[in-house]
Amino acid sequence: MVEHRATPGFSNALIPLVRWIMPSAYVLVRCFYAWLQPSRTMAMVAVWHKKRILLVSHSYKDGYSLPGGVMQRHETPEYGAVRELFEETGIKIEPATLRLADVSTRISRYGKRTTYLFEVRLGDAPQIRVNGWEITTGSLIDAREACILCQSADLCCYIEKSLARERKGQVLRYNNP
Repeated sequence: MVEHRATPGFSNALIPLVRWIMPSAYVLVRCFYAWLQPSRTMAMVAVWHKKRILLVSHSYKDGYSLPGGVMQRHETPEYGAVRELFEETGIKIEPATLRLADVSTRISRYGKRTTYLFEVRLGDAPQIRVNGWEITTGSLIDAREACILCQSADLCCYIEKSLARERKGQVLRYNNP
């Protein structure tokens, strides 16, 4: 597994401060959601290269997840997914290359959350560039290993279904951005 970390630069001088603040800010945001219970729409992208999937780790929570986040107002799910993927990993793709894999809605003490999960399969390994303050690492990880690292039953279920489709020959077309 090759991890991609932030590249050195002037803005990286503030990274330790931001990494110190982010966990507290994350807790405050969760309290805000628990209090107001707003509706949120999320977009996530599963980027596949061969039998490896791109996972990222955040500075404010443990474990790995797919690139993605909260969509902006008046943003389509496809454009939100493309924007989040670029912001978190530096990977540019076109919205037309995405395939909708799943839409789920959950209601919890933090409010209603609708998540759009897209997937894209790339023929060439992508260049991954993380910002270092929100996303600390980004790696293409073997799909079976990813289930152990991600700590999310939903993501593991998606990965298993995707691998089963591939075994049956129902793979997606490969795209190169």
